Amino acid sequence: MSAVTRSLGWNYGGSALGMLFQLGYTAIAARLVSPDHFGAYATACSVTVLLGYVANSGLATCVLRAEQPTRCLLRTVFTLAAAFGLVCFCAALLAAPLLTAVWEGTQTAGMLRVLAAQFLVQPAALAAVAALRRLERPRTAVRAELAGQVTGSALALTLLLAGWNPYALATAFPLSAACTLALAACALLPERRRSPADARPWRRRPRPASAAQAPTEHGAPSVPAAPARLPVGLPVPARELLRSSGFFTGYGLVQSATNNAPLWLAGATLGATAAGHYSRAALLTGIPLTVLAQGLHRAVTPALADARAAGRIPPQAVHDVLCSASAVGLMGLGALAGLGPAALLLLLGPTWETASSLVPVLAAGAALWMLCSTASSVDTVRRDTRALLRAQLAAIGATALMLCFAWAYQSLLLAACATVVAPLAGHLVQLAHWHTAKVLGVRPLLFAHAVHAAVGTALGLSAALGLRSHPPHYGLLLGLGAMLPVALACAVLRTRLPVYATARRHGLVRSHPRSHPCTSASQAPSI
Repeated sequence: MSAVTRSLGWNYGGSALGMLFQLGYTAIAARLVSPDHFGAYATACSVTVLLGYVANSGLATCVLRAEQPTRCLLRTVFTLAAAFGLVCFCAALLAAPLLTAVWEGTQTAGMLRVLAAQFLVQPAALAAVAALRRLERPRTAVRAELAGQVTGSALALTLLLAGWNPYALATAFPLSAACTLALAACALLPERRRSPADARPWRRRPRPASAAQAPTEHGAPSVPAAPARLPVGLPVPARELLRSSGFFTGYGLVQSATNNAPLWLAGATLGATAAGHYSRAALLTGIPLTVLAQGLHRAVTPALADARAAGRIPPQAVHDVLCSASAVGLMGLGALAGLGPAALLLLLGPTWETASSLVPVLAAGAALWMLCSTASSVDTVRRDTRALLRAQLAAIGATALMLCFAWAYQSLLLAACATVVAPLAGHLVQLAHWHTAKVLGVRPLLFAHAVHAAVGTALGLSAALGLRSHPPHYGLLLGLGAMLPVALACAVLRTRLPVYATARRHGLVRSHPRSHPCTSASQAPSI
């Protein structure tokens, strides 16, 4: 199994567990916190996301893209992370009173003050986890992230049940980041190799099961191989890192503002309750989007960086990455568009009907953002900043246009439609640029998008028809049953699905003995 496939398995496995825990945490919190308090919390989170791009300063991306991670690189990264985090912590405390004046809510400012504590630890935590992934230690990185998420959410829920309502919601992120940083930093610490003579007499010595553990020429078993130590490397000036990370900081700030613009419009023109409904629907679709997009990005980016360092990224590798994102996003989130309304009502309760009506639109937007963000990851590794800016400008223009209609008609649904139009415009610009620059053949990729979108639409419509006019708990079961014929048809016709051909090229499924040699795993370009 390749390193990319192994990393994907760990990323998706850990993210799935974290997603289940997050959904359970949200279901309990929604019964303890009112929609207007959730709206204040979502508004405060959107502000911290903006400041988070300044605090992180693209440092984690620089670590992932590094051709050779060294101790000097990480020392500079952690120093910058601490400095930027402290600055953003102070900025959040100063900005808290402004939120009260703009959104007319006292809880928003209080939650922002609590959330500001995450900037003291989150930048270093993200950099440490990125270093573990760049060193091809996805299992350790996933364990640190999952343990941090579970610990932070559990402590926040404990505080919420103890009566610190609603400010306990804001404690989850700082506590999670602190736990993740502690675990990831311990994993990066160099281990001292010990000889067998230093071992305690009551500890069992390892059995020689491999060449690394075989008896030496002196007859004593050798010590098991420890994780590879980081080389010291040359000193990395902070100015050099800031030059490369400054673009990603600005890019992330603008992208975050574009993504949060519908929420801000809802809170400013329709009130905190509308913002609360929008935020809960966006959370239901955003959790799987984050799991799928970040898992694919974290697994593929180091491999693409190695391919670029060796010369040029193969066009087939770019096609396979986008084809995988297309299948996972369009098919998976298409099913969520059908089942999501009933799932949200079951999780949050019957008072969140407005939020449930937004789920199909936001799920479609999440699927398109999956494609756009994956293509942006490829352009990031290619270091094509012009392509990134073109796609971002297209998304900004589409978002501004839709929000003008939403403001004119005072419609929350039109504000949600901005999440569909923006990534669609951005991805079309990306594909047009790739076709002109001959990065890859666009027609096979468009065909893959069309097939996966058709399957996702069929899954969503069948689920929606199955759960129509039924209570949420029965509707989910009926919706799953209605999706079975579509799933069976996909299983029978799986060889016609583009994602199946991609999986077969990389040896994830068995190839037919009469298959063309160009589709065998041995001929597939490595990603």
